Amino acid sequence: AREEAIAEMTTGGYGFHSIWTNLVSSLEEMDIESLRVELSRRQQRTRAATAKAAIHSAWTAHIAAAQRNDLDGVMEIYGPDMIFIVGGTDLRGRAALRRHEQGSLAGATVLNALHTTDSLKVLEHSAFELGTIWGPVVSQDGPAQTVEFSFMARWQLGSDGRWQLSTLVGQL
Repeated sequence: AREEAIAEMTTGGYGFHSIWTNLVSSLEEMDIESLRVELSRRQQRTRAATAKAAIHSAWTAHIAAAQRNDLDGVMEIYGPDMIFIVGGTDLRGRAALRRHEQGSLAGATVLNALHTTDSLKVLEHSAFELGTIWGPVVSQDGPAQTVEFSFMARWQLGSDGRWQLSTLVGQL
């Protein structure tokens, strides 16, 4: 492969000039395997940074939708085969989760909630997050209370390029 690259560069019609002999020697001395390893590391870091930003944006949009009492907006974060285990609630699928979220929105108003990611491991099409959402919530029958929700989430990267929750396990 190295010899083919040098041949293509020098005789492949790219206008190679003899003053560029240092390019040939650089390619001959290059540690290709180390280059591959470093490229893979950089791609993983880029993928992780991109996923982290997208996941943070998804949580921000989810919280903003809850503050607007927008059920459709709240549901955007959840994937099609969502598993939701929070406190004593164990729900499977978007339909069951939609009914649950509708009841939650009817029973409380979310004020200034904040999301933090404590740990995030990104694989090719999955990500695993440990995080917290906390902030004041006003229930229909009481004053504002600060709620802290600690969770473990599994995210899936969809064919549309969006990260969506596939599993959410947590405790209020």
